[in-house]
Amino acid sequence: MTRKIRFWLFFTAMAIFCLGANFAHPVTPALIKNLGLHDYMFGAAFAAMMATNFLFSPFWGKLNDTVEARYIMFICCIGYGISQLGFAVAVTEPAILMARLCAGVFAGGIFVSFLTYIIGESDESVRSQYLMVNATIQSVFGAFGYLIGGVLGEVSILFVFILQAVVLITSGFLFLLVCKEEHPRKRNQVTLKQLVIQSNPFRAFLASRSFMTVSFAGFFGICIFMFIGQTAFDQSFNYFLKAELQLGSSYNGLVKAVVGLIAFLSNVTLCFAIIRRKQSQKATIVLNGISGLLCGALVFLNHTAGFLFGGVLLYSANSVSIPLIQDSIAQKSEKEKQNLIMGFYNGSKSLGSIAGAMIAGIIFEWNARAPFVFAAGFFGLAFLLALKFMSGKKQ
Repeated sequence: MTRKIRFWLFFTAMAIFCLGANFAHPVTPALIKNLGLHDYMFGAAFAAMMATNFLFSPFWGKLNDTVEARYIMFICCIGYGISQLGFAVAVTEPAILMARLCAGVFAGGIFVSFLTYIIGESDESVRSQYLMVNATIQSVFGAFGYLIGGVLGEVSILFVFILQAVVLITSGFLFLLVCKEEHPRKRNQVTLKQLVIQSNPFRAFLASRSFMTVSFAGFFGICIFMFIGQTAFDQSFNYFLKAELQLGSSYNGLVKAVVGLIAFLSNVTLCFAIIRRKQSQKATIVLNGISGLLCGALVFLNHTAGFLFGGVLLYSANSVSIPLIQDSIAQKSEKEKQNLIMGFYNGSKSLGSIAGAMIAGIIFEWNARAPFVFAAGFFGLAFLLALKFMSGKKQ
């Protein structure tokens, strides 16, 4: 079997995984409401998963230096599937949080290994193409997974979780079968103690002393504020549809499917044109301003159709802004420090997501529309910082 064929089999397995990984998201609000749990659980559950994802991703990254990526993907898919079954049968808040913590541990290992396998096994001539295929698969098939889970959730929430576990575990076996390191990289042998020390998730922040400037601090401030706003909006919007508008899980799935299609089309057209013309920073300013206005408008939209339309527009703006902020940071980075800087970016994204989900869940208890005000405020802060550090004026 040629390496090219093996890679396309790997991408097929990845597509199946991305479908299954998103089955449960649209039915989570219904699960929380059906169990009669506190409203803040929608944010706490997501924050718990993101926390362990953040804490354990460096561990999986270092483990990839000594263990083949396919074995890590296999183990993590099994663990992720079992964790989701635990989520399905949990009936108390501590049990749900424990299931989400476990899911985050294994989910981080899978996505880290995806990148490790592509970068380690692909030829330099096709590496950029394969990384683009990776991003496209995660976006498009993730959206379709959301739609499938939402539709099936109208029939049975438990069935969605069981199907998800089956698909995740099956994809683990597929990765084990189709992935093979034909030219294994030279691996560094480390002791368990060294592995733990080197897997410190805060090392990226400590290492920032070698590149951090006032300008970079401003850029990462934009990232943190932007991801707090995006996560607070995303988690609150999904839960609001069920808790306040009494809409079924299929609406969540349909919205994400439409957004996934828009994101794909915009990323291969609009984003590409903006990046090619080196206008990423100016576009980031505009998009954060638009996101703040749209999120503020959701507070006053009482008509269901208008609320859904506003949500789709905001999701679309967010999907375009992410590759642009990544490009802006990459353009400012010295080549020899890009890994450190992107590691800091990923850490900032994770911390912003944790804070956004947690705070949105807490203030939803006070007022169902308060998280949208909160998110709009952080989009506004991102807009002001972007205006200062990305306007092209000499600082």
